[in-house]
Amino acid sequence: MSSYASTPERPTPAQIAAYLRARGWTAVDRRASSVKWMLSAAERDRSVVVVSDQDDPDYEDFLLVLLARLCDIERRDTVSILNDILLAGRDTLVLRVAAPAVTAGEVPISYGTELFGGVRDLLVASGRSLGDTRANFAGPTPESVMELLDRMTFGETKRGSYVITVRTPVDQQLALSDAPAMLALERRTIARTMEAVAAAQAAGDHLDDEETLDESIEHGLSAQLCNALTRIDPATTGVTVELAAEWAEGLPSPAAHVPRTVALHSADFAHLRYLGEALGKLLPEDDFHLDGWIKEIKYDALWESRGTVTVEGRLRGRRRDIRLELEGPAFSEAHRLAGHGHVIAVGTLEKAGRAWVLTNPRNLRFSEGVPPRDE
Repeated sequence: MSSYASTPERPTPAQIAAYLRARGWTAVDRRASSVKWMLSAAERDRSVVVVSDQDDPDYEDFLLVLLARLCDIERRDTVSILNDILLAGRDTLVLRVAAPAVTAGEVPISYGTELFGGVRDLLVASGRSLGDTRANFAGPTPESVMELLDRMTFGETKRGSYVITVRTPVDQQLALSDAPAMLALERRTIARTMEAVAAAQAAGDHLDDEETLDESIEHGLSAQLCNALTRIDPATTGVTVELAAEWAEGLPSPAAHVPRTVALHSADFAHLRYLGEALGKLLPEDDFHLDGWIKEIKYDALWESRGTVTVEGRLRGRRRDIRLELEGPAFSEAHRLAGHGHVIAVGTLEKAGRAWVLTNPRNLRFSEGVPPRDE
């Protein structure tokens, strides 16, 4: 047990619960101060007790007994089990860089600065796209994304050409309860990172396909994401940068379409540089004059007096769907005129994928009518 005593961290009851749940244990008896867990086995069922309050004066004694039982059941040493418990509930983003100029376990300091900075920027771009997709984000990083960065950590490096890890916090979504949990923001951010990098690679493979580009933006591609990935590129020949998501067991899973691994090569990084420059030119257009027909209305999930209005307007000589968020009387009027109404507004135009978004709409004017057939 001395190995536990020398460990600076003490696992929480929620971490222990996540560890047990992921390994097939079932909570069978819940009491005010403890939970009994059962593991069905061919030889005989096994049980352990987890104290619910880590401030309980006997918590450490119960923990020592628990570790001893798990060592006996799993035929593993205390240190290995304890390390796995401490990682329970923590997702990991693994980034592996392989290139002729990168030796095993070492990189030049100048590149290391870009590498770690690029990973940070990658998480920022992915976190921002969870709220709203944009070809090119404007303005400062939202406070919620900055708080997310404060909660995530760089883990230890691993063996390989050069491997770094990013871990989600211990308490991202752990609970003693078996009730289904929400997908934590940290897990959604890593999932979005994997989704967005795969989308960026797809867009790079079809540089002349506007439909693929628009779809990729809706999956998280942005100028900021491309710029972050090019910071990670060591800019030599024969490069492979692999990103992999290692999901903690026993927690809600990301969407099925989210890839577990994405590998980028030298040709991909050349495409990403081009995409980053192209998307970077799609700057928000202030004081854009919207003049179009109300096409569709979507209510906000929580408020009937607020929602998204889709307007079919003209942009650079082509029909485009342009969305704007409205509330109160303006939204009510747009709802009344849906399918047979016209709106004029001024705001900031931003590309969000297939659709464009008019933010901060003002000077709204509504009128009734039907779009002409040749419109």
